[in-house]
Amino acid sequence: MIAFGIIILRYAIAKKRYFKPIVKYIVIVYSIIAITLGVLTLLCQTYEGYGTICLGIACCMFAYQDMKEHPVSKRTTAYLSQLGGYFAGICFILYGIGLLK
Repeated sequence: MIAFGIIILRYAIAKKRYFKPIVKYIVIVYSIIAITLGVLTLLCQTYEGYGTICLGIACCMFAYQDMKEHPVSKRTTAYLSQLGGYFAGICFILYGIGLLK
């Protein structure tokens, strides 16, 4: 979780022109929250569900961004690979919700 938050933070800072200013700040705040939850999970082992939900949201965001940047035909296997990002994100979110109960 910590590494994924750092990757998101680095990506948002490196692509200054890519994001609108408000989206850039939201992504930066999101990555800081992800890093904080990762550290708290290591120390307290109580916030794993929240961290997993954040990871799932990030997977869905990256899958959406990839589909937007590199559109492919729906009849190819590359399209199934792009849908795999959404599937992974949804699975992480459901796993995180399961850990919260």
